[in-house]
Amino acid sequence: MARPVTIVTNDVGGAKPQENPAGQMIPTKDVTLDALGETAHYPLDHHTFTLDVRAYDTAGAPVPIATTWISSVDDWKLVPRFSPASAVGDVILDVDAGRSTSVLIMAFGLMTVLGLLVVVNVAMVVRAIHLHKVEFTTLASLAATLFAIPGIRNGMPNTPPVGTLADFLVFFWALMIVGLCLVSATLAWLRAATAKPPEK
Repeated sequence: MARPVTIVTNDVGGAKPQENPAGQMIPTKDVTLDALGETAHYPLDHHTFTLDVRAYDTAGAPVPIATTWISSVDDWKLVPRFSPASAVGDVILDVDAGRSTSVLIMAFGLMTVLGLLVVVNVAMVVRAIHLHKVEFTTLASLAATLFAIPGIRNGMPNTPPVGTLADFLVFFWALMIVGLCLVSATLAWLRAATAKPPEK
């Protein structure tokens, strides 16, 4: 730079100025920004944040800024908008952040697979009880499915803590239905095990 420049960026806890002396390159600076949004709406959650960069010289005169936006985040889709409030020496970007297409495909794919798995388990239990052929292997497969559901849930990319939209749409219901299937199949298996063999 031909002259000293001070760069101010909005950061958590307030704006932080960075002094840049003349004759040197401007070093890279990391900032932490507050985002507004609800992670409870995962995987359809959207967040917004604002990046404000100002530059001025030692006399306080604004210094023109040219910006280049490059996103290297794979799990978020970031869409910046140039704010009309920006002026010479002040660049304000309003950024919308949503889950990337790959995250959405993976999340909804896992939820679909789990839903189909629950349907198959319900059909298997109903058929086995109707034919009086509930076996121990049936109970074992239901128990394995019950304990696999949390693993499938946590296998979704960047999953927030329990209580998200995906939990209420699929995972809570899947746990309840598979749990009821396990209880029903267990009772049918116990009845068959304690029943007296037919007399010859």
